[in-house]
Amino acid sequence: MTPRSLLLISATAIAGWATGAIIREDTPVAAGSTAELPSPASERAVARKPPLEATVPPPSMTPLRSTDTLETLKPLRGGDLHARLALWLIDASPEDISAFWDHYRSTLTEEDLRPSNALMAVDGGMGTGRFEISELILYHWMRHDPLAAMAAAKRDHEEYQAWRAWTALDPQAAFDAALADGKRSVEDVARALGIYQASWLRQHLDDLPEEARKIALEANTGNEGDDPGATLRFLAKHGYGFRPDSFAVAIRDDPWAAYDWVEYLAESGNGRQAREQRDEFIRLAGEEHPEVIEALLRTTPEGALKRKMEDSLFRSRLSTDPEGAIQEAMTTKAPALAVDRLGEAGKMLASTDPERAFELAKRMFDTCPDAFDTSITIHHPGGSASYGGTPNQGPAFAKALMEIDPGRVLDLAVAGNDNSTRSSTFSRLLDDWSKMDPQGLSTWADGQSDENVHDAALYPLLMESQERGDFAGALSTISRIQGSHRAHYTASTFTSWVEGDPAAAAEWLKGSGLPAAEVETLRKKLPTSPEP
Repeated sequence: MTPRSLLLISATAIAGWATGAIIREDTPVAAGSTAELPSPASERAVARKPPLEATVPPPSMTPLRSTDTLETLKPLRGGDLHARLALWLIDASPEDISAFWDHYRSTLTEEDLRPSNALMAVDGGMGTGRFEISELILYHWMRHDPLAAMAAAKRDHEEYQAWRAWTALDPQAAFDAALADGKRSVEDVARALGIYQASWLRQHLDDLPEEARKIALEANTGNEGDDPGATLRFLAKHGYGFRPDSFAVAIRDDPWAAYDWVEYLAESGNGRQAREQRDEFIRLAGEEHPEVIEALLRTTPEGALKRKMEDSLFRSRLSTDPEGAIQEAMTTKAPALAVDRLGEAGKMLASTDPERAFELAKRMFDTCPDAFDTSITIHHPGGSASYGGTPNQGPAFAKALMEIDPGRVLDLAVAGNDNSTRSSTFSRLLDDWSKMDPQGLSTWADGQSDENVHDAALYPLLMESQERGDFAGALSTISRIQGSHRAHYTASTFTSWVEGDPAAAAEWLKGSGLPAAEVETLRKKLPTSPEP
């Protein structure tokens, strides 16, 4: 369970009642805990967002109070129990908490504790509710009498939750008690330190036994803590990094610390992870801290990495200055880059200003007729070789416009390619339309004066019919083909039909109305030779 989950559990439970005290992500500790760690240069400083726990008031600041008593709580079950218990525990005496614990452990079943749907939805589902109830009760009991709470938890085999709650409240006291209790307790506290007490852990890691240090550091990889940048540098120093969600928080909070971590990964030889986290850094920093990407661009040489940074800044400008970004896209000359930027801007416009979006589509197809083809071809004396390139935003943009007016999209694609049908982009658009609206494509095809365009538009329709086993329908479509390849398609489709159902194929041939010579050719493909 993540720290955010614990915050949400209590917040959801008290919704409509109060915002009660819950397990906080970090108890404030003395300043200077990261003195030995590298810090971002002063020119790298960015405004830091408040830590998550700062948004949750302590019990003394909660305006609402419970009207429940121990006796009114005992009959409650499920979501009602979670919500009202969370509020009641704020002011409950240790004696009443102890009494409710005994009732809860001896009386309530797993089904009784099943939380409401809202609670079950937190962080992807919270199980049956026993873990959450135990932790909630122990946390508040620990505020009053940690030794009594721990004794009850041990008696009822709930010591893991008890160590977590105690660590969240008072890490030093929990750690000292765990040292006296034994190895397993130290490991439970170490895990809780990584989850809830990132600041304390940065100061006191060396106080932990070696195995407990590893447990704490591993747990800390999923908890950005009160200072994500400091936590990230701390983990990097010890050979650990953040999990994806926490790394994203670190990027937002302290992008330069996140960048230093990516650089560390690259230098350590962990190429794949370095690339993945570098790309995530570029994406999120572009959204949250474009000034950081701009600073990095000034010293980044030409190449794929620089293009990714420029793309990230472009997406950021689409949010902050859409008109400026659109004009930039319209004037981009490099075909591959133009497709990506026009596609990105066009997707945004498709739902709000479709006419403007079609203007961008025209520009896209004029600049790069085969806009969807991202392959890279290298020519050499012995021939050439093609490799897959980076996907662009052209297909997604075209898909958005196809839902508005597919014929207009096809018109633009054909015009941009000088009426040539020899492009993967044109073929993909036809395939997409044939699946969306085959009748619409058929009508559009009949309206084409160019023979090549007309026949190319019919091809996906006849293939769709063949895949459904509708050979008569496929042959009907083939009969509309105007070019010389009609006879080839007819023979090929008829042969496939004969292989599956020769009698039906022979019956169709009798009334096909094809020229006698063609009928004779097809008749020879039948297993017998009935007269047509």
